[in-house]
Amino acid sequence: MLFHEMPAAHVEQLGSSRNYRLFFLLNGKVRLEGNEWDSCQVHGQQLLLLSPQCEISCGAFEKSKYVTVNCTGLQSWHNRCYLEELKRYVYSGQELTFSTLPLHEKLKKLLSGFTAYTNNEYQYLEIYDTVFVVLRLLYTNEEMALLLSPMLQGISNEENELRNS
Repeated sequence: MLFHEMPAAHVEQLGSSRNYRLFFLLNGKVRLEGNEWDSCQVHGQQLLLLSPQCEISCGAFEKSKYVTVNCTGLQSWHNRCYLEELKRYVYSGQELTFSTLPLHEKLKKLLSGFTAYTNNEYQYLEIYDTVFVVLRLLYTNEEMALLLSPMLQGISNEENELRNS
């Protein structure tokens, strides 16, 4: 989990990651540009999924705060089952686009509270599971499938490749 505050007219690199990342804009307005997808403006309180292996530039139009959480693997059996269930809402052949969802106030408070949380490897995994439980409670299956569709399709493709080999 990574928390950032950016002054207006500041640009920083989020770098690439081996994993998908959830991007939560707590406040402000930013422009995200990646080498694998078109740039997009995110404003107010929104969240989106960032693709792996993608260098991302984040530029702030105004003072902004955001949190990124790596999607490194869910520890909770219930969360893993839910992720499997979401695959039913993703259609094969669906164009992979990045969608945003509005950030619920309860989720914003939780993420803001985590900024003071000490991040070591053991606690880090619990944070992702906790955030995912809250996402499950605040958003519909359809919304979550739309948000996570690139990741869900990637998981399905990897499973099919393993079965066929």
